[in-house]
Amino acid sequence: MAVQGPTGITALDRLRDRLTETESRCPECGSDAAEWRCETDGGRVRYQRTCQSCNAVASRTLRLRE
Repeated sequence: MAVQGPTGITALDRLRDRLTETESRCPECGSDAAEWRCETDGGRVRYQRTCQSCNAVASRTLRLRE
């Protein structure tokens, strides 16, 4: 299930916004032409972005506690 919505509405949105603010540049080429996307399966939350300039992929995965 993909989760996307207006900026800052849910905790997932706020964390995505934080990643965008703190990790805005691609570590491979320095471009800032990428957006973090969020997916969750209920037990984990995965944020991923693909650089539009060099196609490098960055991801962050969080496990949710029960």
